Amino acid sequence: MKTKVIYFVLIFTIVSISYTQDWQKYYIETLENLSKGDNVKALNSCRMALTFAQREFGESSDEYINTLGKLSSIYYSIGDYYKAIDSYGRQKDIISKYKGKNNEEYTKALNNLSASYQKLGRYIEAEPILLETIEIKKNLFGEHDT
Repeated sequence: MKTKVIYFVLIFTIVSISYTQDWQKYYIETLENLSKGDNVKALNSCRMALTFAQREFGESSDEYINTLGKLSSIYYSIGDYYKAIDSYGRQKDIISKYKGKNNEEYTKALNNLSASYQKLGRYIEAEPILLETIEIKKNLFGEHDT
């Protein structure tokens, strides 16, 4: 029985390290592809990184939130604003749920979400998001720093 427990812990540790290495590998690959201007490869590697980040770290982790933000920015840069809206919206919701709304990370997600709506000419949807961003930044940094 003791041997089985040790084998289980060993296998679990190896699998965990493998996922972490896979997330890191795909995230670095995403950044490299972006620096080369290859958005298609960057999109594919970022999707893989997001899958591994969710499996290994969970959606509340910085790894998952940052990878989701990177995926969103790739969608934005290739002009797929509908997917950018979906991804930035998910990122915003996750940050709100696990870290609250009173932080720079949340306002950045809001601002990016608003910009995506604006790119589609959906200004009525973008405006309240942008106003929320401004209000939070006023609370964080003061009236004159926003």
